[in-house]
Amino acid sequence: MNLILEEGRRKKAEGRRQKAEGRRQKAEGRRQKAEGRRQKAEEKIAYQFKPQTILSTL
Repeated sequence: MNLILEEGRRKKAEGRRQKAEGRRQKAEGRRQKAEGRRQKAEEKIAYQFKPQTILSTL
């Protein structure tokens, strides 16, 4: 009887661990996505200013 209950607890704990790992991966993905958006925005801004600096040096 005790062994059966213990196995159930073990399975439940493993499920919770997997769920937590999934949440961590999801959060990491969101962070990477945000970082990519940030870089893209910076490149856009850099591109907007670049042509002006080229013209001003001519």
